[in-house]
Amino acid sequence: MDNICKMAKPDSESESESDVSYTEPGIAENPVSDLFPPTDIILEVEGIDIHVNKQVLMDNSDVFKAMFESEFREKHEEKIPLPGKNYDDFVEFLSTFYPPTCAPITEETILKVAPLADEYEVDSVQRQCESFLREVCQKACDDKCNTIQVSVLVNYVACAEKYRMTSVLPLAIRLCAERSTCLLRKAGLHTKISEETANQIFDSREKMTEEGVKSCLLKGYLHVSSTMKLFWGSFNNDERKIYEKILVDACKLASKNYTSMVSSITVNDLLDIIITAEQNQLKDLLSAAIELASKCGFEDISACKHYDTLSSSTKFNICSERFKSMDNYYSRYFARGNPTKTIDRAYRLK
Repeated sequence: MDNICKMAKPDSESESESDVSYTEPGIAENPVSDLFPPTDIILEVEGIDIHVNKQVLMDNSDVFKAMFESEFREKHEEKIPLPGKNYDDFVEFLSTFYPPTCAPITEETILKVAPLADEYEVDSVQRQCESFLREVCQKACDDKCNTIQVSVLVNYVACAEKYRMTSVLPLAIRLCAERSTCLLRKAGLHTKISEETANQIFDSREKMTEEGVKSCLLKGYLHVSSTMKLFWGSFNNDERKIYEKILVDACKLASKNYTSMVSSITVNDLLDIIITAEQNQLKDLLSAAIELASKCGFEDISACKHYDTLSSSTKFNICSERFKSMDNYYSRYFARGNPTKTIDRAYRLK
């Protein structure tokens, strides 16, 4: 459907179809004819003609099948106007099932395509939409921090509810429950979903808050991911800076007295901090946590279950800091004429 997308919209209602131009040189007047099945019907959207094949539409859409096979007036029409439709959205919709493109669903197209797939009863595209949203929401649920924008989450849960995406709705509800009630309301939650679904979100939020607070109390404030899930979305910029500074200072203190680090920050806590800093782009915290991680035993760090989730650049920076620390210790202790302590310290850094 790429060639259809290249058709320019008329600048005004008075501009005729013959004024429509194509952006690529060498393309025939009807760019669809060479790539698509022979066209025998025209769909008119926002005054623009889309040449398509009737059989392709019937094979994929129950609505189009009924339109062309039953005694509707469209059965004998050569051009069918589709009022109220957006041209770009409709082209995106067609591109998901019309050969030869069959374009995949993306974050940019999901909310445009899903309503049309439901309206025209294109089962294959409906399944694609549900599968895409399920994967996106499941990935966000599996991540340490939910980074999807609140407004997008609200649209996802509304889409899942309206178009009966039963495998998506529980995940979307869970993700919304991780955000503050204030932000959800600002994103128009109550105007976009049913009262029943809204109550499910707030009930989940209440339960999650109770469990999260208990977790934070039991594990201490350094259990960063629990704190982030609960409060980060409702922190203002100043509060976020304060919380980040608390963690930075804790990492620096532990780094300065790293021999007693086991009693203050565990290795699992440290990886939790690093992952959270990566996901939320907290550069100062990431730098301080990497410096601390470089002073921990490599076997202890790499044995943690979340080590593999660290980015390659962070792993490299930890190793780089480790070698830098070892060089500093070698230089310092050899300069003092105390090679025994140098070897001992280097051993602990291995």
